[in-house]
Amino acid sequence: MSRRVDTILIDYDGTLMDTNQLIHHSWEYLFEQVADRKPTKEEIYSTYGEMMHVTLKRFFGGTEEDLRRYVEIYRNYQLLHYDEGIRLFPGVAEMLKQLRRRGYTLCLVTSRTRDSAMEGLQQFGIAEYFDDFVTAEDTDAHKPDPAPVLAALRKLGKEPEQAVMLGDTWFDMECARRAGVSPILVGWSEAYWYRKDRTTGKPDHIIRKPSDLADLMAKINQKEMD
Repeated sequence: MSRRVDTILIDYDGTLMDTNQLIHHSWEYLFEQVADRKPTKEEIYSTYGEMMHVTLKRFFGGTEEDLRRYVEIYRNYQLLHYDEGIRLFPGVAEMLKQLRRRGYTLCLVTSRTRDSAMEGLQQFGIAEYFDDFVTAEDTDAHKPDPAPVLAALRKLGKEPEQAVMLGDTWFDMECARRAGVSPILVGWSEAYWYRKDRTTGKPDHIIRKPSDLADLMAKINQKEMD
């Protein structure tokens, strides 16, 4: 008999938190400082979900010292504008409340640093809904490698078939699938649809609004019981 799917792993940027404007402005500032030009939308969207060190090497190259300087420029800009530059997507807080009322285990799985992620969760009063957190510091390998999802499952004492992953990028979908977890794409994703090659990182499901997730989970579990 199949186990109930009772665990939901949730990405931060672009899924829970609308950080799109902040991310766009941060990359524009960095490109102006380093390359004396503005990045294209495609370049910015290609960064979503990717570890910053990898992205910076891809865009600018340079020595390790150069890369550290680029990170500092980007993060200093974000720190300066973080509080006013982020907001919850509409309906997210209500979604988390509803999922907890229905007994689901929730874990944040993000490539963002722990301090930055916790600051946002606490600012909007939603940290309390999560049972645990996996952030950039918790694994050596990062999305789309399965390591972050596998780390979350170990922390929670869950098997892959007990979990789904909610995210907004190819990195989230592929990370989940490689870990044996069913990926769910949020319909408010900006980055996913800019990727021309979508032969990998495909979602099993797409939700159009946060309130759809609880009903989808009920359907998934009903299917498992049939």
